[in-house]
Amino acid sequence: MRVAGDGDYEPTVRQLVADGFAVTVLYWSHASRELCEAATAFHAPDTYIGYLALS
Repeated sequence: MRVAGDGDYEPTVRQLVADGFAVTVLYWSHASRELCEAATAFHAPDTYIGYLALS
């Protein structure tokens, strides 16, 4: 698991999907468009930021 949303991961994600792996990107909505399109699924937790705050 990696936590990043930049396009540098796009070639790796594209290759993993081509090799038959399911890749889900869970990152803020400003993640790289290319990365999101290469992945099998993309989910942005932006609407849940209030629930993710540390107490």
